Amino acid sequence: MKIFCPYCRRRRATTDILYRCSEHHGCQPIRGRFLRQPTVCPKRHEIEERVCLCGRRLPTNYCESRSYVVAIVGGAGSGKSTYLTVLIRLISKVVAPELHAGFSDADDDTARRYLEMETRLFENGIALPGTQVETPADPRDPLIFRWERGTDSRHQKLGFLLFYDTAGDDVADEQHTRYIGGYLREAAALILLVDPEHLDSGADLADRLPAQARHRVPGPRTVLEYVTRPRRAPGRKSPPIAVTLTKIDALAERLTTQSAMHRRRSPDSDDRESVDEQVRSLLHSWNADLEQFLSLHYRRSGYFGVSSLGAAIDQGKVDSLGVRPHRVTDPFVWLIGEIGLV
Repeated sequence: MKIFCPYCRRRRATTDILYRCSEHHGCQPIRGRFLRQPTVCPKRHEIEERVCLCGRRLPTNYCESRSYVVAIVGGAGSGKSTYLTVLIRLISKVVAPELHAGFSDADDDTARRYLEMETRLFENGIALPGTQVETPADPRDPLIFRWERGTDSRHQKLGFLLFYDTAGDDVADEQHTRYIGGYLREAAALILLVDPEHLDSGADLADRLPAQARHRVPGPRTVLEYVTRPRRAPGRKSPPIAVTLTKIDALAERLTTQSAMHRRRSPDSDDRESVDEQVRSLLHSWNADLEQFLSLHYRRSGYFGVSSLGAAIDQGKVDSLGVRPHRVTDPFVWLIGEIGLV
C-alpha cells in the first residue's frame, strides 16, 4: 500500500511514514512499520501524528483511508476559485446532508484558507482574486476535507477529498504543468471549467460580455491537452471528467424556455442527460473541439452547465442580490458517484 502525500505530491510506501508524539517533547519523528494503533515514542509519550518524509504532518486518519484528488482546471478567468468556494459551501450545506454524509475540513490550514475565501465572497461580496501561478518557492496546497458516510462503524466509508485549484497559467504552459503534474497524475476526478468567453461563441454573445473579459486566453482544448499529458503512462487509468460550462447566467437569452439548464438541480437521470446533450450541442456550435479528444483519452465524461454567482461581477463586486448559485453541485455529485463515494 502506498499513500499519496498532498504536500510533496509523491506516493510514499507505508514504511516511509514517520511517527511523532503530539506534544513534540523534543522527539524526532521515528520510522516504523505501518501501525493502525497508536504507539509510544522513545520518551514514552503517546504517538498520535503521522508525518511524511517531506516533514509535513498528515491529517488524522489520513494513512488509514483513501484520498481522492479532485482537480479543477480551466483557462485564466474561467472562475475556478469562485466555483470551488461556492461548491464547498454547497457540499457542506446541501449535498452532504442529502446523502447523509459527513463533510468537514481535515486540517487547520484548510479551515483558515477556506474561511477567508468564503467570508470574502459571501459576507463581503468581493470577488476572489485570480489564483497565482505556482512555483517551487511558493507551492500551493490543496484544500483537504474528510468525507464520511454511514452511521455503523463497521460499514462507514471514510475518504479524504483533496480539492486542487490550478491557476489558469499553470495549465497553459508546459513548464508549469510539469510542476503541478503530481496532482494531475493522481487526480481521481477532473472538473474542466469552460468559460463561454473563451470560445468562438458568436459576436452577439461577445457584445453582451464585459469588455475587460474579452481577452484571449488558451481555449479549453489547449487546457485539456496540457492537463492530460502527465497522465499518459502505460496502465494509468483515466479519471472521470466533468466538462462544465460556466457563467450560464450570461447565456439566458441563448437558451430556450424549456431548457433543462433553467431548472434547479434534480436527481432525475433524464434531467442530467438533457443538460449533457444541450451543453455538448452548444460547445460543438462554438467549435470547442473537445469530444474527439475526450473519446480518445477519457473513458467517462459528462457535460454540465453552472453559474457560480448568478450574475456577472461588476467592478470587483458581487451582484447586489448576493451569491445565487445555479446547478453548481451537478458535476461533483456525478463525479463522486463515478469514483464510488456514494
